[in-house]
Amino acid sequence: MNPSCGPESLGDMVLLFETEADRNQHGGAELFTFGNHDPKGGCVLLNDGTVKFTRTEAELAALCWE
Repeated sequence: MNPSCGPESLGDMVLLFETEADRNQHGGAELFTFGNHDPKGGCVLLNDGTVKFTRTEAELAALCWE
């Protein structure tokens, strides 16, 4: 979970995202993993409810994290 995201945050801010297996993680893009799917990538839930499948470091960096 992105600790920078709250109820008043912009709709395109990252709220939840895939990480390595663990419980109750919170942080930013540094925790994201591309290794849970084939082809490589991971899901990101934005604050407005939109889900995106992110495949590259460039796509990940382009997301709103703060």
